[in-house]
Amino acid sequence: MIGSGDDFQMVLSANRAGVWQYDHASGASTCSSEVFKMLGRAKGELPNKLEQWLELVHPEDRGHVLDRMPTEDAADDYFHEAEFRLRGSDSQWLCVHCRGRVIERDARGKPLRSAGLILDISKWHANRSELAEFVPVGFYTMCYYVSDCSFHFLYLNDQFCKITGLEKAALLNDARLAFASALPEDRIRLDEANLKSATSGEPFLFEGRFTIRGQLRWLRIESRPTFRLNGDSEWNGIVVDITDLKFAHEALRESEERFRALAEMSPESILVNLKGRYVYANQAAVRLLRARDASEIIGLSPFDIIAPGDHERVRERMRLVIDEKQILGAREAFWARLDGSRVTVEVATGPIIWQGEQAIQVVSRDITERKQIEKTLQDADRRKDVFLATLAHELRNPLAPIRNGLHVLRRYGTEGVGAEKLLPMMERQVEHLVRLVDDLIEISRISKGKIELKKERCDLAGILRHAIETSQPHIEAADQRLIVELPSSPVTLDADPVRLAQVFANLLNNAAKYSDEGGRIWLKAGQVGEEALVSVRDEGAGIEADMLPRVFDLFAQANGVSRHERGGLGVGLALARGLVQLHGGSVFGYSDGPGQGSEFTVRLPMDAAIVAGAECAENAAAAPERCCRVLVVDDDRDVGDSLGILLKCIGVDALVTYGGAAAIVAITEFKPHLAFVDVGMPGMDGYETARRIRALPEGKTITLVALTGWGQAEDRQRAMEAGFDQHFVKPIEVGALESLLASTPAHT
Repeated sequence: MIGSGDDFQMVLSANRAGVWQYDHASGASTCSSEVFKMLGRAKGELPNKLEQWLELVHPEDRGHVLDRMPTEDAADDYFHEAEFRLRGSDSQWLCVHCRGRVIERDARGKPLRSAGLILDISKWHANRSELAEFVPVGFYTMCYYVSDCSFHFLYLNDQFCKITGLEKAALLNDARLAFASALPEDRIRLDEANLKSATSGEPFLFEGRFTIRGQLRWLRIESRPTFRLNGDSEWNGIVVDITDLKFAHEALRESEERFRALAEMSPESILVNLKGRYVYANQAAVRLLRARDASEIIGLSPFDIIAPGDHERVRERMRLVIDEKQILGAREAFWARLDGSRVTVEVATGPIIWQGEQAIQVVSRDITERKQIEKTLQDADRRKDVFLATLAHELRNPLAPIRNGLHVLRRYGTEGVGAEKLLPMMERQVEHLVRLVDDLIEISRISKGKIELKKERCDLAGILRHAIETSQPHIEAADQRLIVELPSSPVTLDADPVRLAQVFANLLNNAAKYSDEGGRIWLKAGQVGEEALVSVRDEGAGIEADMLPRVFDLFAQANGVSRHERGGLGVGLALARGLVQLHGGSVFGYSDGPGQGSEFTVRLPMDAAIVAGAECAENAAAAPERCCRVLVVDDDRDVGDSLGILLKCIGVDALVTYGGAAAIVAITEFKPHLAFVDVGMPGMDGYETARRIRALPEGKTITLVALTGWGQAEDRQRAMEAGFDQHFVKPIEVGALESLLASTPAHT
């Protein structure tokens, strides 16, 4: 009877094995009780026909099982065997190894009965879960073997022969052949590991290099002892070809080394987040987070540095990177540095393989300075918009009375009601327009570093008196009182007196503008050490504390003070600071707050070589005879005619022409002593006209004056190179015009 004998039953049960028989003629099959236990079924639940058994075999394995069935020409000592998956009672698949041979034939040699052993090898496949810690599923080729304690093979599957490249018969005859191809340095370790396991009974585990079929292969060998009832041991083992895995690990190691090398050279902060913890940080990240070294960052969670309000968004980004392998573009975030400070960063994230596992690469840069610059630019843009709106307002204000005055004069003439007030009013508004344009030009020239100071020895008191004269009309118009305290002894500077007078006039005008009617303004000057000090103080609108650092900025406007109410473009203080800095000095503003007035102090260095008390040198040369013939050349008839009328009112014989060609003719016929030439004329421009005038015999001694709307330093230089003697920006002031006429000799 199948399975008789207690010892045999115990052996089968201990090894999860069973015995089977198959009748070839009837197709009936029988099996031992161990097979029922193995499959978790009662005796009546198992089929007794081959076709029914095949239905329990995994569909992918049925063809393999049928191919392994014994044939008529198979020798009696030939064992047919197959590995396949068999469905148990709980619909779980068991991995089994079935081995058997023909035990009875008819007279013609046709198989009548076969018998054999079926072994549950599921535990060996379960061992693959242990190997999964270092081998991805489906990445390797595995085989198994059984040997005795002397390492003689008792069983080898076909895959073992494929991996080792040797014949099964040779391996069963001499097991030493199996791993004889190990490289010499690895063979020593193999023998040591084998000896240790044999003497201690501990599991055997080895990885090494072997030469198989002329190729270098990596094999992992693992075996564990099992013990028979008589005390002898068997070693059940597996061999895994891990060559591709080793190459992949080596490629991964090289890739990580390249990544580290590039990351350490990168100016961007690079972090690697593996399973919610940082496992790598480059030097840029160390600097960004203000850590002593990378070890202070490694082990931290991203949420240790990310602002709390950003946690949910970061969790979602991490999910998209890990689950969907998305590369997420840069976004702004706030991070907490290790020293407790905050930093604004721009962060991009993407997937990366780190030590064989899916991780997140975090690339970031510090944009704190950029954000500050952006804010500064936004503030500057806002001030620019305010300035443009104010400029439009300031230009329209004087244009309105000028237009009204022209309308009255055109309709009613100089005899109309109030006509005697129109001309002074129009003159004031024109002067106001000229000052606005001049201030803008000066600011532009200072910002480009194109202002040249005409320094000379001059007395500070004289400069201040000139500034007072300039600002007095504004102060008197508001019925304000100016209190002046000048030094008792001369304070001599090496400076441009015109520019400094402009500075102090701007400060006085600013004080008058932001003071109420009837208010007081103090002007005080003196010498402290090697510096000259000038302060202008008022009791007007005052300045808020947060505005003081920006009060000298271009387009800056104090909060709560309407420029429309006070007037002006708000460039006066910026212009004053620029001119003072050109002299090597400084200017500061102070105020106790709104409604508490303000004080501006100018400090100017004094030249040690200047003798205290030296006054500005005055030109004592006798004035030459005043010129009497002046030529005006301008393609704009209104501009040319109005200047011609003004010259005639002064008492000069003036001739107006409207182009360069006409000017050349006038030089020879009119023979002027002085010629005003517009530079920007069409056709023959002013530069070419000047060169041609200089080429004429009559043009050698003429004083040529360039009159233009362009006032930069390069414009003056170009005019001088073309032959002009002087360069004036339109419109020329009457005082400057009279001075020029008085200083121009009348050549005969």
